[in-house]
Amino acid sequence: MNSLNLELILLVVTILGGVVALLLAVFQLVDTYLDIGEKLKKRRLKNNNKTAPSE
Repeated sequence: MNSLNLELILLVVTILGGVVALLLAVFQLVDTYLDIGEKLKKRRLKNNNKTAPSE
């Protein structure tokens, strides 16, 4: 009976660890995506300022 409980606890901890790892990976992907978008936006603004005629 003790062995069964330990195996069940190990299984639950492993599954929860996997879920947490997947969530952290998704958060990292979103953060990277937003960071790339921000850099592209700054680059577009910089390029637009260069090409805009100065008066």
